[in-house]
Amino acid sequence: MNNKGFTLIEVIVTIAIMGIITGIAYGSITSLQTRNKNKRYQVYEQVLVTGAKLYVDQYSRDMWDDENDNTCYVIGYNTLVANNLIQAYNQTGEVINTDNTKVYVKRSNSSASYYPYLEVGKYKTDLSSININDCQNYS
Repeated sequence: MNNKGFTLIEVIVTIAIMGIITGIAYGSITSLQTRNKNKRYQVYEQVLVTGAKLYVDQYSRDMWDDENDNTCYVIGYNTLVANNLIQAYNQTGEVINTDNTKVYVKRSNSSASYYPYLEVGKYKTDLSSININDCQNYS
């Protein structure tokens, strides 16, 4: 008898091995995509902080009365974009929540700390470690 092909068992085993490899690769690829998105969001959070620092440099005299004033302010995303301090977030298929994206600026002992809050799709910055309840809108 002349055998010129694969048996059914050989084909099934090959397809099963390809399925396992595909499953492993798919999981790795989606994990990599999620990490890359999160990294992109973290980079944009730093862009927000840089814009807020520029804003504070311009308006700090109006924001705080003196060196002992420790008022916490909120600088909104729209304010930073309107003052040309940052570029608008522009990623295809991702929508930033412009109303909730902001930077909290807390001042103590005449130095300011910046806490960005970014909301894009399902991503939200975790600010649970700081108290932002006493912050006032400045923009």
